[in-house]
Amino acid sequence: MSCTVFEDSLARVWPVGLVADPKRAERIHAFAKSNGWAATIHETGVRVVFKKLAV
Repeated sequence: MSCTVFEDSLARVWPVGLVADPKRAERIHAFAKSNGWAATIHETGVRVVFKKLAV
């Protein structure tokens, strides 16, 4: 199972300001891991694919 999330939705949780957050990708990966998912960031923040890890 996977879910693709695009930038307009990502920005609600991890906003993109005038200055890029150097830890944004790290925060996305930490969120995914804490929920038992893997996150693959495509096109540097344009979209993220979350995939459920096998139990």
